[in-house]
Amino acid sequence: TMQLQMFQDDISFDFDELPRPRTGRVELNPDGYSVKGCSIIYAPSGQAGEYAKLSANPFRGCGHGCVYCYVPQVLKMSRQEFDAGAIPRQDFIANLTKDARKYQAAGITEQVMLSFTTDPYNPGDIDHKLTRQAIEVIKAHGLGFCTLTKGGKRALRDIDLFRPNRDAFASTLTSLDPAVSREWESGAALPDEGRTNFY
Repeated sequence: TMQLQMFQDDISFDFDELPRPRTGRVELNPDGYSVKGCSIIYAPSGQAGEYAKLSANPFRGCGHGCVYCYVPQVLKMSRQEFDAGAIPRQDFIANLTKDARKYQAAGITEQVMLSFTTDPYNPGDIDHKLTRQAIEVIKAHGLGFCTLTKGGKRALRDIDLFRPNRDAFASTLTSLDPAVSREWESGAALPDEGRTNFY
């Protein structure tokens, strides 16, 4: 029995309480690696697919305040709402687990990117710890994972979960000049902090 502590509301979550999919009923989409009927773990379209074949987005909104971010328009959110901070998606861990079970039943082991529409290590995840919970679910169901972040040292919290030659850690550095960074991504970690993650 695998249990996960839900930090945001202090309740214990038992994965075994969720209904398990029947292996024979799991169908793949034409791409051959995403599962039909899954919406939490999905195959990103367009250029996003160059990072990973699969993705999941634990949060809505971000909080890093990147001036150039395209996501508010994609999600039909106002820039002010998006930049106000990341909000955990409702029942995300429960729904992620349902999808992960279907992928496991289908024998899919691709990496799942966290994430394309927010930063997994946004300032709010310090309290929510939702990204760590998501990684634990993904690993428990035979999938790999990768993170793309500009959260700096916040991202090192989960470094113990990464497996060599299986998972990936990526960080974006827009500029090495702290002043430029503050102007263009006011809530993100400063460049020097981001670079230390790779030393």
